[in-house]
Amino acid sequence: MPFDYPPDLSRYVTSHWNRESRLPPQSRLTELLSCCYQASMMTEELHKVTFRIVLVEPDESQLAPPWGHLCLRFDETRELRPEVLAKLAPVVEFSRSAVGLRLGEHGFEIWGLINSGSRWSSSQYSRRLPARPPDDSLAINVSGPGSLSIYSGTVLIAHLKNGEIRGPGPEVLSSRWLQEVFQNVRHELEALHASACQVEQPVEIDVKITRTLSQTTLRRALDHLRQSGHGGSLLVVPADQTAELSAPNPYLNLHYRFVDSAPRRLYRELLTRVMHRLGQLFPENSRVYWEDYRGCQDGELSELDEAFENFSYTLAGLLAMDGAVLISQRLEILAFGAEIAGNLPAVPEVEAALDIEAAATRTESTAGVGTRHRSVYRLCAQLPRLLGIVQSQDGRIRMVKQHDGKVTYWDQFGVGTGLSDR
Repeated sequence: MPFDYPPDLSRYVTSHWNRESRLPPQSRLTELLSCCYQASMMTEELHKVTFRIVLVEPDESQLAPPWGHLCLRFDETRELRPEVLAKLAPVVEFSRSAVGLRLGEHGFEIWGLINSGSRWSSSQYSRRLPARPPDDSLAINVSGPGSLSIYSGTVLIAHLKNGEIRGPGPEVLSSRWLQEVFQNVRHELEALHASACQVEQPVEIDVKITRTLSQTTLRRALDHLRQSGHGGSLLVVPADQTAELSAPNPYLNLHYRFVDSAPRRLYRELLTRVMHRLGQLFPENSRVYWEDYRGCQDGELSELDEAFENFSYTLAGLLAMDGAVLISQRLEILAFGAEIAGNLPAVPEVEAALDIEAAATRTESTAGVGTRHRSVYRLCAQLPRLLGIVQSQDGRIRMVKQHDGKVTYWDQFGVGTGLSDR
């Protein structure tokens, strides 16, 4: 199969750029992307090279994060070269800083560093409106060897990884079939909210709020796992099979199980507290929408933001250990270090979903994938309602489940989810 490289990426970005800010000429853009691509293949003191670079003039306002962006100019500009970017990479911590670049008379010049603060890269996680990157300038995220993401401000234009260019598109997390998997759990939450309100007509909380909170909690956990350089497997158990699969069973050897108590049910408690608080803040509304939640500045909701973040980091830590993490559809953490039984029948072929609904699929051999993937395939073949999420050490993610009686995987995951695409 043909692979994509920086010249292909340059043509793609040029043809899809419809922002107010201007792009450099395509020949210059190809030069810039090629330089970033080459730098991504280098190492700096045995560490991989990751950085952000923004094409923007320095701002002299001196507004430091979180109010603005602190631009630190060099006394002399540096020529844009891969080795210079590799040297600067440890200085510009990926989630907080960037290299400042401009196009001069004789080519690209590195003029200094931009300290953006953490809100820039955490915009897909935080309820609070983050500080934005400098206007809608061209921004390039280099997140690993051959991995480049092109943004206009915070808007993804294109992503090059594993020799393939992708643009922003539908994700499996927004698929109809996945929403149906969690439908009963959503109904449980609505009933808990209505019971807690103790009023005749409780304020209705739009499902997008709880769904988005759950999606971003998962994104943050997987992103943190990826940044730590680990892979992992997450097994999501149907609510009515929680007791069966969290006890000794022929499918899983659970090395570390958690007691069925209130701490294990923390996540659902956090969601119901969010719903209850929104009902208090918007008592006159018949329904509270995601836009209401996102724009609301409230101390209790801010504390709950932090609690969701801490939950994500707990989950990421468990995923980093050998073995799978077992959670319920209610996001109860049941066990970790789970070993999938090796005597389950082999799955020689799986279906690769070509779209988020698996309306079209392609049959693939499992001979070329690792042990982690093959073990999850075997388990999903035996447990039709189980949902598996497998993240490779290089950050690639697959969601696995039976679909139309066949083990199927989706890899429409993580492209266009935000700036934190390491």
